[in-house]
Amino acid sequence: MRNKQENIWSLLQRFAKKSTNSVQIKKFPIKKLICYFGILSVSTLIILSNVTPGVKDRLTQENSGTYKAPYRWPTGEQGLIKTIMEHQFPNDGCDNKKFIVYRLDKMGARNFGSITSQLVHWLADAMMSDRILVFGREKWAQAECEEKSWECYFKPISSCTFQDLPKGYEVILAQDHMIDEDKIKVLTAQRSYWRRKAKRDSIMKKWDLSEWYASGFSFFMRLNDKIESRVVKQMNQLNVREIDHERTISFPLRRSDKCKGHSIKGSARGETTCEPLENYFERLEIYKENFDNLIVTCENRTVVKEMQRLGKKNGWKVIYNHLDIMQGTGSANGYEEKQSDVIVSVMANIQLHMYSSACARTIPFTMSSWLLVMEKLCTHAPEMRLEGGKDREFLLMSHHE
Repeated sequence: MRNKQENIWSLLQRFAKKSTNSVQIKKFPIKKLICYFGILSVSTLIILSNVTPGVKDRLTQENSGTYKAPYRWPTGEQGLIKTIMEHQFPNDGCDNKKFIVYRLDKMGARNFGSITSQLVHWLADAMMSDRILVFGREKWAQAECEEKSWECYFKPISSCTFQDLPKGYEVILAQDHMIDEDKIKVLTAQRSYWRRKAKRDSIMKKWDLSEWYASGFSFFMRLNDKIESRVVKQMNQLNVREIDHERTISFPLRRSDKCKGHSIKGSARGETTCEPLENYFERLEIYKENFDNLIVTCENRTVVKEMQRLGKKNGWKVIYNHLDIMQGTGSANGYEEKQSDVIVSVMANIQLHMYSSACARTIPFTMSSWLLVMEKLCTHAPEMRLEGGKDREFLLMSHHE
């Protein structure tokens, strides 16, 4: 019903525009003009009186030019993320708690997507071990603000901090098969994702792994007010209200330093053979009956431009974030002084990808933290759905799987 009402609204708008654009005042009968606008006004009142409040607000805002794109993110008021919040923000305070300490200073040039994928695993470890996950006191090189901490961009991960750790505690690395582990107050996380397979298996039995990923990413990527306001400002410049999400596929790409044989300085060696972009359009052909649009993002500007060209050639409309800085690699190595610009672009891209009814995986998510984040938020975070939206369809586009 809602789609029908919105379609009627669009038709009426085009009708009004066509009428007014084609009117020649000297020749066009004034009575007919009044009749047209009378019909338009009455029809508008009928439509607005029968739509849901959210749609009514959107239609009214669009007509007045004040529409603002909403910022969608899980709040922690329900589901597994609520369980995470209750664990990390204990009501009884931080005294007599055990901890796992994660040191951001050990992450070097790793981007915050890669860091978050590690944090999600260590958080699961902490919750299974009845410990609180906190950051160490060491400075994070990629942070711009004076504090050089995670909170330069994101909200706190706990009400406990390194200041709640026992004074003079011994640095003990979390390892497999530790003796008397329960007696150790503080463990320090290593860069390895999991301490032991048995603990991972326990996590998978306790929680659905995809739901855990979605909730964990949502928890760590809760933006602070300053960065969130910048993301919202960027979204409001992208005209997302014009996207027909029912006929749109989310199509995030990760190339550049992920491709074997690249020559990007400061990046890890490539992990996959990046196939020609034309191959994706061959696989997309079977979906053309139900979809017209692709939301494309990539850290490589050349790739985005080529996807636009190929999209037009193959009958697809390619939607992209023209404000994205597209830094050319997965990290912010070339943007040390503007790490926040990278974060704003990435988080705006995540929001943009949610204006879809299907999500595509273009390389195995084990090769890209960002594609893992996109996929799990797209398919397993109910708060990221559009108003009245259904579960998004998942499309496998990777030639590896």
